[in-house]
Amino acid sequence: MVQVFLTVDSEVWPATPAAFTTPGAPLDLEPAISAYFDGHTRSGDFGVPFQLDQLREHGLQATFFVEPLFSLLAGRGALARMVGLIQSAGQDVQVHAHTEWLSLVAEPGLPRAGHSVVRRYPEGEQAAIIGRAAALLREAGAARLRAFRAGGYGADLATLRALAACGIPMDTSLNVPYLGGPCDIRADGPTLQPLDLGPTLEVPITYFEDWPAHHRPLQLGACSSWEIEAVLWGAARAGWRTAVLVFHSVELLKRLPDMARTGITRPERIVVRRFERLCRFLARHRDTFETAAFGSVDAARLRGPQPRAGLRSHVGRTAWRYAEQIASRLG
Repeated sequence: MVQVFLTVDSEVWPATPAAFTTPGAPLDLEPAISAYFDGHTRSGDFGVPFQLDQLREHGLQATFFVEPLFSLLAGRGALARMVGLIQSAGQDVQVHAHTEWLSLVAEPGLPRAGHSVVRRYPEGEQAAIIGRAAALLREAGAARLRAFRAGGYGADLATLRALAACGIPMDTSLNVPYLGGPCDIRADGPTLQPLDLGPTLEVPITYFEDWPAHHRPLQLGACSSWEIEAVLWGAARAGWRTAVLVFHSVELLKRLPDMARTGITRPERIVVRRFERLCRFLARHRDTFETAAFGSVDAARLRGPQPRAGLRSHVGRTAWRYAEQIASRLG
């Protein structure tokens, strides 16, 4: 039985990245919340509420990594609504952090500089940031905070030690295709399945070889349904304990330039269908795949030996994904 972690990075962004370089400027985040979290479109909502409905309909578990630092500007009510909505649907809330927001707040105990990734801060400052993010989520009603994902996967080994100092035993920031870029969680040996790195249990995002010597993360918006299902079946055949799939609360939507100003965007129909198909697939194959949540998983079941080889996908599946991407751009 493969434990499948459906992980959703739930975050809000301002209308323009320039907002992070203009502290003190008026910033209305309500339209951004409407677009990025609720997923409002003129043909229905395809954000977190829609995703929760699909999970409920198919009896699946997911973990929503909710970014709380935005609430230091938007207000705690917005964060409490997000946490309440997710948990009332029976789903899991865990800790996410995008440190860009720190450039806009003057919060006691937090660094004033806003960096693109948390690993750019010294270890003590990383612990302060993670601790404050967890505290904001707890104040908003989040229960059993046991796992963390760094914004942009931008963590390092110091981040894992900082997590331990904050009482958070698990991390899922390791995204191997991002190593050498934002991610810098280095390990001696394979990192295909959960492993202890210092005081923290690292649960890496699943990845696969989509064409020779090229690795791709198992991400809803970046893989075809054919690829996702093939990778999951490959994990089952190889006796893997876990598979971690990642997507974002906004991934089922087109990222239009004005969405954070208007609060409205458009559905990304190909990804919507992909998500619906994934839910049906996991519901249909419960005898092989068990969806799990970080807040309730038995960590002892995650530990074990590393596989000898990674997962691969046929080049034909990659070609189909390219065709889907072209259709999406033209749509």
